[in-house]
Amino acid sequence: MQTENNNISPQMLNNKKQLLFKRLLFGAVFFMFLLLLVQQLFHFSKKYKVEKLDGYFVSKNYIPLTSESWFSGEYQKTTDEFLNANFGFRNLFVRANNQLRFLLFNKTSAFGVIIGKENYLFEINYLNAYNRTEYIGDNAINDTIQRIKTLQDTLKLLGKELLVVLCPSKARIYPEFIPDDFLAPTSLKSYYEAYSTGFKKSGVNYIDFNNLFSLKKEKSKELLIPQLGIHWSRLEAIYAADTIINYLSQKSLVNLPRIKITSINRKDELVSPDDDIVKSMNLMWYPSFKKMSYASFEIDSINRTKKNALVIADSYWWDIYLQDIPKNVFSNNEFWYYNKEMWGNNYMGKTDPKIADIKRKILQNDYIVIIVSESNYDKMGFGFISSALNCIRRPITPTSDELNEIKSDILKNKEWVNQIIEKTKKRNISFDSLLVEDAIWRFQYKGPMQKSISREDIKASILNNAGWLEEIKLKAKERQISVDEMLEQDVDWYMQNVLKLSPKTNLPNNKPTSFLEVVKHIKQTPEWMNQINEKAKQRGLSVDSMITLDAIWYLQENHIQP
Repeated sequence: MQTENNNISPQMLNNKKQLLFKRLLFGAVFFMFLLLLVQQLFHFSKKYKVEKLDGYFVSKNYIPLTSESWFSGEYQKTTDEFLNANFGFRNLFVRANNQLRFLLFNKTSAFGVIIGKENYLFEINYLNAYNRTEYIGDNAINDTIQRIKTLQDTLKLLGKELLVVLCPSKARIYPEFIPDDFLAPTSLKSYYEAYSTGFKKSGVNYIDFNNLFSLKKEKSKELLIPQLGIHWSRLEAIYAADTIINYLSQKSLVNLPRIKITSINRKDELVSPDDDIVKSMNLMWYPSFKKMSYASFEIDSINRTKKNALVIADSYWWDIYLQDIPKNVFSNNEFWYYNKEMWGNNYMGKTDPKIADIKRKILQNDYIVIIVSESNYDKMGFGFISSALNCIRRPITPTSDELNEIKSDILKNKEWVNQIIEKTKKRNISFDSLLVEDAIWRFQYKGPMQKSISREDIKASILNNAGWLEEIKLKAKERQISVDEMLEQDVDWYMQNVLKLSPKTNLPNNKPTSFLEVVKHIKQTPEWMNQINEKAKQRGLSVDSMITLDAIWYLQENHIQP
């Protein structure tokens, strides 16, 4: 044995060691790739799963393997893209890489994010606006201001108020934390200065939160815009909403519901959207930050009037909207996000504004509010101003259905009905004729009746939502009821808990349930018509007017909405 070992040369030993090392290295690499594949296929480490990456990602899919896809190269290309986007532990590796870039080089992979002093995060669009790099000149700004003033004056004639809200810019409120390399003004004037000065001179209704925040910053112990976020803080969003509501109340002389803060507490963790920028950086953990305060509040609606509001805004309105402030302050609220998506209590999810009749929408609302952040001042109104001016001038007439809906609504109002009755005596015109006249007048100032979401709308939305429908099927199986029954229960739940509406009430089939049905029933009942004729003579009214009054009485007595 000793002789054999002596025959092995140092070179052979070295080769054996190299071979062993290569095998171990190959085994380690193979094991790592095998681990990635197993994780991708089976997600065995769900317990320790890293949070999903934040941001917008285009879903990657590979096409099936065929001779055509193989030889064209499409199979290889799409498969490669799919594997790169879906390999095991991808989220962990991406976050770890981003964390190292941030810690070692103070850099980020997030598009448009600039890391400022003391971990203050900025977006490049706000820095460009602050540095006046994209100012297009006074003529274009003045033209926009003039169109806004024209729209404001036109809406005023219709009894409506227009308000422009200039949102605060983090760069403008906290310039001391901007990196020195990004402080380079290139123009004598900025969009902000041009609009704030122009609005004041021309008489446009506006709120300047840049100015308000600058004044408040000197006295406030709280950050008005969070260190790791870009919008007004969650607390300041509530104060901003109340400022907007108060302005609209004073301008329209209407006592709108108000926000009442019940408590304010400082928290160790940031509550969304106070961390919206840092989330987009997809780090393993957040950098150090100053604690923020958060408020609990309620809406004071006692002896206050609710009106309708249409808000055209960018992302600054989202936090206010998602806290249900508009829903509880306004009778009907609509939020047109960048004038590209319609949200509100009349829609199931988002809807495309292109399908809307803009004039009808404007007429339906008492307040039109345009909310713009400084990074979007060059897109003031997001195209809504021009569209509104073009449509507001065109004549509009109600359809027969719209007219009938308004007539039914008028008939619910006893005071309005009495006014019409008085006018019939003075003008010697039938009740129905005056009812139509008043309905047309109302349409020209208030537009068609706001339609709430119906049960059928909710059902249709559920049936088009594969995830929701699958949940209904699972719950139906667990509760041993039919899918249709479970669907009805989910519709009831959605109406009561999300829309705050009462579920359907079933009335007897043989009982008239609308104003038109009652009128038809009266005319088909001889005894009732005899009474109508007698009462019409006694009161000096037409038979049609008397039928209308009896129909209203019948609906009220039976607690049926006209």
